[in-house]
Amino acid sequence: MMKNQWSLIAACSLLSLQPLNAFFWNKTDDASKKTEPRASDNAMMADPLSHGHYQLKNACNITFTGSALYWKAYEEGLDYAIKSDAGITNVRDGSVKRMEFGWDWGFRAGLGYQIPNDKMDLSAVWTCYESRGTDSTHASFPSTLFSVWSYPGAGLSSETQAKAKARLKLNMVDLVMGATFTPRRFLDIKPFIGLTSAWIDQKMDIHLSGGSSTQIVNATVLDDHITLHNDFWGIGPKVGINTLWVLGWGFSIVGNADVSVYYGIFDLRQDEAVSLLGITPDNTYSDIDRNRQHLLRTNLDLMIGMRWDILFNRDRCHLGFEAGWENILLSGQNQLMRFVTPGTGNPGINVSGKGDLCLQGLTLKGSFSF
Repeated sequence: MMKNQWSLIAACSLLSLQPLNAFFWNKTDDASKKTEPRASDNAMMADPLSHGHYQLKNACNITFTGSALYWKAYEEGLDYAIKSDAGITNVRDGSVKRMEFGWDWGFRAGLGYQIPNDKMDLSAVWTCYESRGTDSTHASFPSTLFSVWSYPGAGLSSETQAKAKARLKLNMVDLVMGATFTPRRFLDIKPFIGLTSAWIDQKMDIHLSGGSSTQIVNATVLDDHITLHNDFWGIGPKVGINTLWVLGWGFSIVGNADVSVYYGIFDLRQDEAVSLLGITPDNTYSDIDRNRQHLLRTNLDLMIGMRWDILFNRDRCHLGFEAGWENILLSGQNQLMRFVTPGTGNPGINVSGKGDLCLQGLTLKGSFSF
């Protein structure tokens, strides 16, 4: 009797544990299904036709990038003369003459490394751009030209001829680290941080003639030559975010933004030499070659465009092409001084320029990873 009772209790216990046992076994099966991706899912994740981020197979994880830059520069404070169409002692029906930069080519080169089995990468990028601008004007009675940059103490009357040219050289080096996140299959977000440095050299040459000296009787101005240098170097942190909005068939929309803060130094030089008819040597009226100041400056970079990606060689290599419109704002780059009082007063009174430098244009980029 006792033996039959224990047998009955054991059987009931096994039956009561059966649902719990089935529950755990089912949970384990579900977990295994979730952690083991299907082959089709792996193919989709590695295919840039359906997803922007990719992981190369058996690769060195090295990326080379190259960009052609077709940009135009704009800067405040590049006016060089005021033209008066109805007055030689005051401005009437006046117009401002200023230099403008043209559309010029530059380049950008980069080297990157993607950390294996991770969505983090390191990269170094060099941007190089150079541009020039020229302008000229003339006036005949009753019109005249008033110089914007001539030193007041030079004692020169209004001019009849003026020409000016400007040169800009820009170099930037970025060392950044980024990480890619994929909140949606059609969207990649890549925040990054890093260190950046910039070299921005500017030069203005202005030549005016046709006026006369108010200090030397009947002395005609052959050439009033003004040279202005505005050079900057800075270094500082850089933060930004790159986004990739996947459309399919390898195509994506690109939207990038970053901001940098430079701790930099300006090296400013200004001089003016006047050549008068029948008088030698030339008269030097200003010669400032020791004007340095440390300032903080910001750089804002925005870009939007289209991109196309493809994997080949059994997913061991990647090729990408990108075309976009880029805008760069470099704050307070024009720090040149304008002297505003005649030499008989206080010759040191001046107004400092605070002009911003802007660049915008087409950026064409190619990348190769292996």
